[in-house]
Amino acid sequence: MNIALTNLAILISTALMLCLAMSLSWLYFGRQRYALIWAVAAGGGALHWTLNAAARASDNNADWVMIVSGILVVIDATLVAVGSRERTGLPLRLPLFVSLAAIAIAGVLMMVLIYDNIGLRGFITNSYCAIMMVVAGGAVFPRHRVVSVPEILVFVVLLIFALLCMALAMLSLGAGRSGSGAGADVFRAVLVVGLPSAYSALGIAIMFLLATDLNEQMKALITRDPLTGVLNRRGFAHQANAAIANARRRQQPIALVMTNIDGFKSLNARRGYPFGDRVLAGFADLICTNVREEDVVGRTDGNVFSLVLIDSDADQAQDVVERVRRDLALLSIDGEADLGLSASFGIASDLSDDITMGSLGKRADDALQGARVARAHHAIAA
Repeated sequence: MNIALTNLAILISTALMLCLAMSLSWLYFGRQRYALIWAVAAGGGALHWTLNAAARASDNNADWVMIVSGILVVIDATLVAVGSRERTGLPLRLPLFVSLAAIAIAGVLMMVLIYDNIGLRGFITNSYCAIMMVVAGGAVFPRHRVVSVPEILVFVVLLIFALLCMALAMLSLGAGRSGSGAGADVFRAVLVVGLPSAYSALGIAIMFLLATDLNEQMKALITRDPLTGVLNRRGFAHQANAAIANARRRQQPIALVMTNIDGFKSLNARRGYPFGDRVLAGFADLICTNVREEDVVGRTDGNVFSLVLIDSDADQAQDVVERVRRDLALLSIDGEADLGLSASFGIASDLSDDITMGSLGKRADDALQGARVARAHHAIAA
């Protein structure tokens, strides 16, 4: 049995399964671009390993085989890094990645066509792959939420993969110009033992990450308002109850603010529902801009938004209200300013041991109704 061909078969099958799974994930579950980017990278990996297997089976080490193989490694590694940045919403910086890939490919062409140096060609491709795996690992962690277990797993596997690629890069130099130098046997041993394991581990980790992302998307469909992107009534109730329970446990103050846009029904009648929807979305955006990441924001009725302000008393809640009030007066929709928008606010805060969402919500709602009766642009604290 040819061990090298067996390992190549494992790599090919793993890459094909990854390509298929991520393609299906992209096709049927929200068309996330990072899933498509990673699917293309896995497809390129399958092509790369197939080319290597065919060359080994036919004992054909022609220059074009080494060139195409090297180019595929560079492109695939680049796509892994780009996909990782796409997933977490980081700037893609495509010109930079294209430039780096072009430099690496130029190096491969020079080593094969001009210098005929297989060792340096391997050093370039493996070093580049190591760098891209580090870049991908650094981009896995989200910037605005707690890191998940699958993200930690992918980071660790990417780091291991990068270390393996760096080891292969160093060993490529020992293989010499012809690829059959004193270090060639060690290089092949590390390649045969390490690469299939690392590649398979990376595939499993990425599939685990995809499954977790899909689960989060399903949760978002259940708990998020599709128009504004904030929590819906169900999602808000769940997170608000958790926040209040935490405030009781830590003996921290907590405030609930309820607000709605004054005269929203007449606005809809005058300008139409599409315009009203854009006003709601803009109102939600400016509310989110004026609260902290740990605060809870939800659309709990047609044009009613509720805010749970963590570790905040009535005065701090009033400060948030004033900022929202100020920004609402300046809100521009479709480039149209001076819309004359105003809102009413009801504020309830508490630091008691028996505080509940029900009691706090009742007080905030009563305060909101009082503000509405008092006419536009009022805030009343209960």
